[in-house]
Amino acid sequence: MKKLTVRKLILHADDFGLTHGVNEGILLGIQKGCISATSALVNFPTSNEALQLAKQHSLDIGWHINLTLGRPLSDPKSIPSLVTSEGTFHPLNSFIIRSFWGKIKRRRSKRTFTSIRAV
Repeated sequence: MKKLTVRKLILHADDFGLTHGVNEGILLGIQKGCISATSALVNFPTSNEALQLAKQHSLDIGWHINLTLGRPLSDPKSIPSLVTSEGTFHPLNSFIIRSFWGKIKRRRSKRTFTSIRAV
């Protein structure tokens, strides 16, 4: 007789911090046992709400690396290759094209990541 193997499914929800609705939906999914963990976007107005919910409910939370949505935490003038003239990140399709053509400066990307420490 063949032994059955029990497998565990880990369901991870991205974008915690994007909006109030996303925060509430992810929290509800975790509380109901449908979602195992989440990762936070830290550059949105509702990011602090998400981090407070994570603390209150002892959530398993990680950092969602983001270079394509919203405004950076760094001064946009310090990372010109990553942002539009309005100071927001380039959308994903533009980021991919700009990266392919060598228009994204890696050092500037590193500066954006070090800004996360302040959050």
